[in-house]
Amino acid sequence: KVLQFVATKWRCSIRKTPRLYVIDGVAMRDGAVSAWVESKYRRESYKTHKLSLHKWIRGIELSEHTGLPFFFVLAWPENGKIVAHYIKGTRDVPVSYVLGGRADRGDPEDIEPMVEIDMRQFKCLGELPEQEVE
Repeated sequence: KVLQFVATKWRCSIRKTPRLYVIDGVAMRDGAVSAWVESKYRRESYKTHKLSLHKWIRGIELSEHTGLPFFFVLAWPENGKIVAHYIKGTRDVPVSYVLGGRADRGDPEDIEPMVEIDMRQFKCLGELPEQEVE
């Protein structure tokens, strides 16, 4: 649903990519790939956000090799609405490196190196339409 909102807001279509690409999808305009997009939904906001180091590096590599931007889009509830934010992923974005992930599934591979990004670096994309709220 976050990717659908991004597509509407950025006037493009977004196609999911095969797992091989690691990144969630590609933004398409006029039949051509125009950007790489990773998206996440969180049930609450935080001062920082973590993303798999592997996904972060892969998004930046894809951007550098193709000349197309890599965007990390994050949405969470704010004042009763779901609000999306984004950051353009580059080597210049200041990040911290941490170990993190999910511990609720009992899978040791869920804990991995991650980047931690200060949310003040993200730009607001807007509120998802009311029907998108679950």
